[in-house]
Amino acid sequence: MAPQANVSSIENIKEFRRQLADYGRKSGAILDEIHEEVMRTRQWLEEIQRGHWKREVKRCERVLDHAQSAMLNARMSKMRNSTMTEQLAVNRAKAQLDAANAKLAKVRRWCQLYDTRVTFLEKGLAGFRNWLDADQPKAMNSLALSIEMLEAYEQTGDRTGQNG
Repeated sequence: MAPQANVSSIENIKEFRRQLADYGRKSGAILDEIHEEVMRTRQWLEEIQRGHWKREVKRCERVLDHAQSAMLNARMSKMRNSTMTEQLAVNRAKAQLDAANAKLAKVRRWCQLYDTRVTFLEKGLAGFRNWLDADQPKAMNSLALSIEMLEAYEQTGDRTGQNG
């Protein structure tokens, strides 16, 4: 003997199907937003921040070269007061260059970490994306077929006088 179905309301199944469809649309939109944010952040790190700190390192190198040239000129002219001022400028330029190089190194490190950590996490969502793209539509079709069959069964029960 085949097991009997105990369906109390086809409307509940229809509502569940509607909610499942809504869940799929919302989840897909959220996954798209996550992917776009991951891409924007990667671009910001790799292009904008890395480019900014590379330019800043070059600028600091030019400032240091200029300060060292000025100090060399002051030494050659044997101006003692100017030499101290020029040495301070060189020290300040070196400190700025070191800071810019440190920031560039941090950005490079973050780019590596981003690819290993964030991309890994995003790939973890691939299974869910696959479910949304492949399995959820199958579930929707299965529910639609079940609804059709139950409605047809209900109709045959009405015709034979068994319902009601």
